[in-house]
Amino acid sequence: MIAAFLIGSCVVKILSVSLADDLLGFHGLDLLNLSITTKRSGRGRESCLASVAFDAGIISPQFYTTLVLAAVLTSQAAGAWLDYVLRKAGRC
Repeated sequence: MIAAFLIGSCVVKILSVSLADDLLGFHGLDLLNLSITTKRSGRGRESCLASVAFDAGIISPQFYTTLVLAAVLTSQAAGAWLDYVLRKAGRC
């Protein structure tokens, strides 16, 4: 479940941010960088919303775990990506 959710949510996020960024004039690697970094920004909100939904009985314990893991893993992946990009550019 976690793999399917991570892949699906990341694809949707990358496509939606890429569309918006393309309209604003960003191109190439900038689109990917912005998509990845905006995925990182939802960790606190995702965890909070998952907790409220779980407490209300809206989602199962398995899906709650999936949401929290997705929030943590995407945050870590975005941080690693930014570190890689900055090191590659010689800024660190």
